[in-house]
Formats: sequence, structure tokens, C-alpha cells
Amino acid sequence: MDRMHIEVNDMKKFGITLVLALVAMVCVSGCTTPETKTERDFRLSRQFEMDRRSFVDDSDYFWLINRSSSLTPWHKRVGY
Repeated sequence: MDRMHIEVNDMKKFGITLVLALVAMVCVSGCTTPETKTERDFRLSRQFEMDRRSFVDDSDYFWLINRSSSLTPWHKRVGY
């Protein structure tokens, strides 16, 4: 009986250790793909450009300069 109790405790410890190790690996590695500084700068500049265009479109809509439309003249995926 004691031996079975020890094995169950060992399995619980192993399970907890395994779960903690997996959580630590996810937290350390992150969810993004590795990229160089040039790739990061390009991605950020592309995002900034899309944000700028969206802001201009929204302000045109607010001031009624442009007709409202659900279609956008801008490409959603630049470079693909």
C-alpha cells in the first residue's frame, strides 16, 4: 500500500513539473516569429502607413468629403 501511495505522489509531481515546464517554455519563447531588424522596421512602417490611410479615410467620411463605401481602395496585404 505504501509503495502505491509513493508512486501516485511521484506521478503527481511529474505531472505538475511537466505542466510547469510547458508553461515556462511558452512564456519564454513567445508567440511571434523571429525577424530581423530590417523586417521589423518594414512591418512597422507598413502598419503605420495603413493606419495613416485609414485615419484619412475616416476623417473624409466624418467631414463628408467622400461617399461612404464598404470597399477600400487600399490593399490590405501589401507585398503579398
